[in-house]
Amino acid sequence: MDTRVIERRHVRLHKVGGSKSLVIPKEWLVGQGIDDEADLVLTTEGIRIEAPSVSAPTIEDEPLLPAFLEMLLADALAHPEKLVDAGEMLAEDAAWLADLAAE
Repeated sequence: MDTRVIERRHVRLHKVGGSKSLVIPKEWLVGQGIDDEADLVLTTEGIRIEAPSVSAPTIEDEPLLPAFLEMLLADALAHPEKLVDAGEMLAEDAAWLADLAAE
């Protein structure tokens, strides 16, 4: 990879606990699409600071998840007789899937 230097600044590293920190010019970050979070990438060439990788959304990103979990908890506390052993349920599913695979 051919790297071209656009600008260079000498910075002082500051001790923060057992780590070090430094101040990066805001205009440099904005120019790279970095706002409040960044990825640090250690390569054989050095350390890079990149805009965060966009990952696929997960269930934790769902805004209604906390309300859904609260509803589940309330229902489980109100009707404990409806609760089942998840291990038994999964074992039944595994047996059913094994029968399908054997066909």
